[in-house]
Amino acid sequence: MKKNLLLFLFLISYMFSFAQEKIVITGKVHNPTAKTIKFIVNNLFKEDREIYTKRINKNGEFILEYNQFYPHDNYLKYDDELFTYFAAPGDSLHLEITNKSIRFFADHSTLNNEIQLFSIRGRFELFSKVSKAQDNLEPLEYKEEIFRMQAETDSLLEDYFSKQNSSPELIEWTQYKYRYRTIDDLMRYKMFNPNKEIPMEYYDFLFDDHFLAIHTSNNIELNQPVNNNSFDTKMFMSSSANDAVNEVFLFLSKQTVKQNPELTSSKDLKHAYTMFANTIIQSTDGVMREIQMVKLFYQLIEWKQFEVVEANLSTFFKYVKNEKMRSIILDVYSNKHKEILSDHIEQYFSYYTNTEISTLIDSILTKHAGKVIYIDFWATWCGPCLHEMQYSNSLQLDYAGQDINFIYLGVESPEAIWKEKIDELRINGDHYLLTSDQYNVCSDIFQIDGIPHYVLIDKNGKIIERDALSSSEYLIKEQINKLLDQ
Repeated sequence: MKKNLLLFLFLISYMFSFAQEKIVITGKVHNPTAKTIKFIVNNLFKEDREIYTKRINKNGEFILEYNQFYPHDNYLKYDDELFTYFAAPGDSLHLEITNKSIRFFADHSTLNNEIQLFSIRGRFELFSKVSKAQDNLEPLEYKEEIFRMQAETDSLLEDYFSKQNSSPELIEWTQYKYRYRTIDDLMRYKMFNPNKEIPMEYYDFLFDDHFLAIHTSNNIELNQPVNNNSFDTKMFMSSSANDAVNEVFLFLSKQTVKQNPELTSSKDLKHAYTMFANTIIQSTDGVMREIQMVKLFYQLIEWKQFEVVEANLSTFFKYVKNEKMRSIILDVYSNKHKEILSDHIEQYFSYYTNTEISTLIDSILTKHAGKVIYIDFWATWCGPCLHEMQYSNSLQLDYAGQDINFIYLGVESPEAIWKEKIDELRINGDHYLLTSDQYNVCSDIFQIDGIPHYVLIDKNGKIIERDALSSSEYLIKEQINKLLDQ
């Protein structure tokens, strides 16, 4: 039966395949002041984004090739400057960086250069308004205020488009950007008001596809081939979609545990994720339901939980009608089964020179040979990082005297403040402060999109989880226990 199911899966994958297409980016940095440039590529379905770090040669040039499922914006970081760029599968982009400015050529050059100039508010104006509302308003009042801000934003956008004679692509990109920003702001209210009870009517926007049905142009260049789709994946062209979808996913996972408290101590992953899928079905609708189902299955495949995936395939196909979304899951499923990884950490770092990071990694592996290693990337200015330290200390106490060591890699932090925070928070374990180039290399290897970020390595130096659970998540102990028993 299982073989027939897998055969069916691969046949469907073949019939409805939307293969990823390569994107090629070439660039020239005039008078370079850094050795590397980092590309942060969005993936709506993963917790973190894909990270590509490229070396800049002596002539200031670099080239990057990577695959992408559908058109959307991404980021590139050079010498502490962060830029947004848009790319679609099959694109060839060229960019040039001079001092702190960037210029795009070739595919989507009009949109990309417009993005660099786009501004309707001061950098922190909207953030300040949202923060004030979070602090002072009750849930339904806050929701009303956020939608009022969205209407205000729509008016500002309309005025900007008229004055700048903006392209249809920029109009679409910005409209989706702020629609998803609104969803993200609504979902984050609970984070800043953990003690407030939020009525379920607050979340009715999760059922409202009309909110995402914005004005779209007839721009053929951005439209992807579709066939019997329930929606167009162009709805995810802005990276704001990633933030909003992640916040909804987190909310649904918490709802699942809240409604099924026995899951906190259960080791039955198949049951747990079946309950998660049920929560998605009951708590969302339309586009949001489909994308949350795809995100759940994508992560299960990434974690190689194939048995759970196969047990819930009928549910997946029942609620995910969009062929593009279906094909992405089938493609990832197929590739994950074919994957033959050699995950020993030394092989990943061997590409880089001793002056960058391999010497540091060698010293960590040598010092902790034969031990499970749990790595925590953190910074002194990162609130969530500092909040997690209490759980990290508790986790260390739980495993005192066992074959596991905790490594803390500080990033982008002044050395004096870094040392003070270690003492203040009484963080036990081994501490290292990374240089900018060292962190860039780690970001590439461990796919670090943001911090805190965690990595699990087994006793043989094999990377088990490049994006491990945090010390506050209950399943982390299950993962560590398995590695200790090996």
